[in-house]
Amino acid sequence: MKKYTIEQITKGEVAVKNDGTLKQIQELMDLAFPEDGSVIQKNGSIKDSKFFYCNSYSNKRWSNGNTTDLPTQSVGDFLETEWMPKKGDEVLVRDYKEDEWTKAIFIDKIEGCLNPCVTVWRDHESDFREGCSFSVVTWAKMKRLIPKEEPKIELSLMVNGQETAVSMAKSEWDKLMKLND
Repeated sequence: MKKYTIEQITKGEVAVKNDGTLKQIQELMDLAFPEDGSVIQKNGSIKDSKFFYCNSYSNKRWSNGNTTDLPTQSVGDFLETEWMPKKGDEVLVRDYKEDEWTKAIFIDKIEGCLNPCVTVWRDHESDFREGCSFSVVTWAKMKRLIPKEEPKIELSLMVNGQETAVSMAKSEWDKLMKLND
């Protein structure tokens, strides 16, 4: 039964019990710490560690050990029902060892592929949105795009002699103003 989230691993609130496969623990550490880039080797001692958790010096890196004071959860329980975008969702992607994340339109994820995240080629995003043929590109890592709160503007409108308060996104207001030009 799942009770903790990947976000809680990233925040250092919970540790992962290493009771799954090497692939599972690597996938989970990549999800929790996408900027780390560390690879757990098949023949290294790290894979034998009992727990994986947030590095105490940097919340962008993971650490491992055989003891922890944190609450723990099985690696499989974290991966059981975690976030997976739907085709057409906007996500952030990047390749290994890149520092910058790029916004892209998600298409699919190919299990077992070195670059498993398939997105619409940037120059073909309008083709995709219009239902036309489009090209794709693959990426090594993907994470959820958390939309920023868009600035709003407050307006007072006179409707049939009565003043009405209206709130709208600044980008929508800017579009309306361009129509008047």
